[in-house]
Amino acid sequence: MRQKIVAGNWKMNLSPTEAHDLVAGVGAYLSGLINTPALPPNHKQHTVLFCPPSIYLAQVVQQVTALNLPNLLGVGAQNCHWATAGAYTGEVAAQQIAQTRGGLCYYWPQRTPSV
Repeated sequence: MRQKIVAGNWKMNLSPTEAHDLVAGVGAYLSGLINTPALPPNHKQHTVLFCPPSIYLAQVVQQVTALNLPNLLGVGAQNCHWATAGAYTGEVAAQQIAQTRGGLCYYWPQRTPSV
């Protein structure tokens, strides 16, 4: 059976403390589910993936690693640039993301504000 992933990002929302609290809350919830008899036997085929802004990526990777919930909780990047290096102000290369041990690199299209 294919693994199901529930991924979410928080765009430009949340402070470092709020990001920490979000990860801690979801981690505590998943930890509580592990030993629940009502949990379906295929629960390890589902992963919750946090995709924070790059400024919080290392923080969230460290926190998720400390929770020690492999295959249940992961980290991905909110966005990455196609180039491996260069003068792309404000952008982050996929290679840089990989070095933080962030998993997947997702791209959510940026919305154009209505004028």
